[in-house]
Amino acid sequence: AAERYAQRRGESRNEAEYQAWQDLDLPRLAAALRVWGSAADALVETLNAVPLPPLEWYRRVLGGVGRITAIPGLDHSDVERIRIAQRWAETLGLAEVEKPDSPGTRKWAGEMDGFEVSVWCITDRDAFYGKTEKAAKPITDNDPTF
Repeated sequence: AAERYAQRRGESRNEAEYQAWQDLDLPRLAAALRVWGSAADALVETLNAVPLPPLEWYRRVLGGVGRITAIPGLDHSDVERIRIAQRWAETLGLAEVEKPDSPGTRKWAGEMDGFEVSVWCITDRDAFYGKTEKAAKPITDNDPTF
C-alpha cells in the first residue's frame, strides 16, 4: 500500500510511509486504544474474580481484533497446567482449538464481550521450546497420569 501511495505521489517509499503516518488521526487512535484498554482491563478484573486457580492474562490488539489470552504459570506441573486451563475453558465456555498456534500446546478459544479470549497451556516443553524435531505426543485427557 505504501508503495502504491508513493507511486501516485511520485515519492520514495520512506517519504510515503512517513506521509501515511502523518495522515493517521493519532489522537483518535490513542483515544480508541484507551477505551479498548479500559474495557479489556474490566473484563480481566471480572475474570480474576472467578474462583479458579489464577492465570497470567495478556491483552493486545492484533489484526484489528482485541485479544485477551491467558496461561497457567510455569510453576505448575504439565498435568496441573492442563487441568487448570481446561477448568477455565469449561467455565468460560471456550472451545478447544484443533490445531494450536505452537507445537506442544493446547488452546481453547471463544468470544466474550467483543474480545477474542483464549486460554492455552504448554503440554510438552521440549516441543514448545523447539528442543525436538517432531512434537512429542502431548498429555491428553486419556493419559493415565491425568
